[in-house]
Amino acid sequence: MVLRKKKLIIYLTMLIMFLFPLIGCSKQENQSAKAEINASVKALTRYTNIVKQFYTNNRQELIVENLSSKDFAQAKSILKRIKVNQLNKKQRIGLISCKQSAQIAEEMFEQQKKVEKLFNSEGLIDTTKEPSNPTYINGKKKFNKILRLKYNEANNQYQASIAVNKLFDDSTQQVVIANITQLSIDQALKSVDKSENTIFKEKMHQKLKSATTQLANLAEKKANQVKTETNKASSSQTVTNSTSHSTDTLSDSNHDSQTNNDSQVKEPNEVANNSILLNVPYINQYQVGEMACEASALLEALHGKGYATNYSLSSFIATMPISKSGNPNEGFGGSYQTVVANVFQSIYPAALANWGSRFGTVTNISGTSSEGLKTQLKAGHPIIIYVTMNWSNPQYHQYWWGTGIDNSHVMTLDGFKDGAYHVADPAGGLYWVPASSFEYSYNLTRYAVSVG
Repeated sequence: MVLRKKKLIIYLTMLIMFLFPLIGCSKQENQSAKAEINASVKALTRYTNIVKQFYTNNRQELIVENLSSKDFAQAKSILKRIKVNQLNKKQRIGLISCKQSAQIAEEMFEQQKKVEKLFNSEGLIDTTKEPSNPTYINGKKKFNKILRLKYNEANNQYQASIAVNKLFDDSTQQVVIANITQLSIDQALKSVDKSENTIFKEKMHQKLKSATTQLANLAEKKANQVKTETNKASSSQTVTNSTSHSTDTLSDSNHDSQTNNDSQVKEPNEVANNSILLNVPYINQYQVGEMACEASALLEALHGKGYATNYSLSSFIATMPISKSGNPNEGFGGSYQTVVANVFQSIYPAALANWGSRFGTVTNISGTSSEGLKTQLKAGHPIIIYVTMNWSNPQYHQYWWGTGIDNSHVMTLDGFKDGAYHVADPAGGLYWVPASSFEYSYNLTRYAVSVG
């Protein structure tokens, strides 16, 4: 018995001696990982502070005068110590912006050296010896003009890079953010097109093309989910109706009465408190043309608020601004009467709101969430919304002015209740649409115009 106890003690001792180094090793690994993270964060902080010192102020318009190549070399040296995989998302985005600021500062520094060299070759005098000489003054003006042009271009690239980078969720710039919209891509594209550097623009356009493709894939995935949910809901409703019908055999008249009541559209006071129906009038777009949904929806909303009541659709659409270049951001592109090939026949929210403001209080509220739309409706404001025809998958198309959805459609949103939204569809009449279908289609762009 004693021998067995001695053996057990020996075994336990050996086990402890074996495990103790492993436990210590695990702790050391954790400590090592934390140390690496802390080192990267500290390097990022130092790198950020150094880059800030390149500029005269936080607006990053002009670089300081005493910069040298050693300053940029020091920043690059610290940058090498930063391990991107040790940073969180916010820190990675900050690093991207900081790197862009450093690049701009260095480009401005190099441009300044080139301009100074140019002045010397033209025989401009030493500023320290004759600062008030007219030759120097004229040269300084020329220098400032060139530097300002260079800054404007560098700043355009900086702002465009920020706008494009925000579309992606990872440091490799490969995967887009989950809540990406067509509106955010279009805004980034506008920012990119302000640059005059063709190489930079081509690089950014490739990223935007990738973002557009991924958005289409996400939209298709979401559409399939919505379709699956709709099918499940339909199956459940069929089972419910079947059960109700089989148990309701006592009175045919009661059954008919119940069926009729269910099919009626409930007024706001008949449904839950979290609901509203503004009863905007329906206007058929086809009385003037195939592509007149924007004008029809706007007039529906205006009439719903008591504006432009002396206008018919024919007289109203005659006042619609037309874009000769086909840019929907400026006015309606093409003809509203028939379909025109290779032309995006629509007018976007900003131009639509500007047009509508001639008749009433009309505001571009693009970017508003679905909850924000409900708030507008509760305030009594019908909303012109941009969705897809029959709530289907978007069909993206790249035009010279940006990306458009070829199967887009515009209608008026005038109500909601639990699980559904009410629309005045110029191509389909007045009806309730399931919330999942509506929100999926609306969130593709979140283009919206409110009439108050």
